[in-house]
Amino acid sequence: MARLSIFGALAAVALAACGASSTPVRGPDGEEAHVISCREAAACYEQAAKICGGDYVIRESHGITSKDTLGAARVEVLVSCKADLPSSAESTSASTSSPAPSDREDSHVCQAAAKVREDFGRYWASRAGGVLLDEPPTPRDFIVTCQSMPETVQRCMHDKYRRAHRQACTALLERLDVASKNKIDALYLQVPTEPQPQTTAPGTSL
Repeated sequence: MARLSIFGALAAVALAACGASSTPVRGPDGEEAHVISCREAAACYEQAAKICGGDYVIRESHGITSKDTLGAARVEVLVSCKADLPSSAESTSASTSSPAPSDREDSHVCQAAAKVREDFGRYWASRAGGVLLDEPPTPRDFIVTCQSMPETVQRCMHDKYRRAHRQACTALLERLDVASKNKIDALYLQVPTEPQPQTTAPGTSL
């Protein structure tokens, strides 16, 4: 109920016609939080990273939408900066205060995604236009690569979540930095072969 009231209060706030806007609110654990509104979920996550210095927790998914003053659909995300979370909330929200690896939230997300890693491989190959390796990555290799990604990208590596949030995940994965894309390519795709230059014997012509 508290979370619904947060978004109800936001309805009275005038939103910018484009880009991302944020409104400080009280989070579900009493911490300072932010409702971020944008036209694409990826822009919301970028704004959250700016506000929180790159370290934030999504408290509500981007599935809640509204209309701006021009009638365009907007996405709303409730986030908390990890630095603002009380200790009890940090322990359940992937806190960086040295938890055991098996207890980290990103570990659970990536472990779940690892069970359907072949589905993500087929999706990634079709999107990148590459050729899949003969064997899928091992669960360990997948989890290590997954945990190196932003939390929102980790979730999009799970087939069920990606299908449910197709538009947002497509935008996130297309905006991945080159280093992250290369890590995923190395998991799934064959290295493209360079075309060999044609040679002709002396005295002959094409």
